[in-house]
Amino acid sequence: MNIEVLVVPDCPSEEPAADLLRRALDDIGLRDIGFATRVVTGQEEAERIGFTSSPTILVDGRDPFAEPEGQPRYGRNG
Repeated sequence: MNIEVLVVPDCPSEEPAADLLRRALDDIGLRDIGFATRVVTGQEEAERIGFTSSPTILVDGRDPFAEPEGQPRYGRNG
């Protein structure tokens, strides 16, 4: 399993999202599963990887929380 937390530079939600993800993995017995944080640097990259807001969590390259009408965009959530 490959898990990434995607963020824009200086995202204020990066640390809280990583903490919640770690707790969620631990709670379901996946203590040995790690994840990486990746900084998204522009709109082209956002479109290529399906980044919709900062933070975005990808599991094996897919966003499990994606909304069907969500469009890739570069920027912070909200």
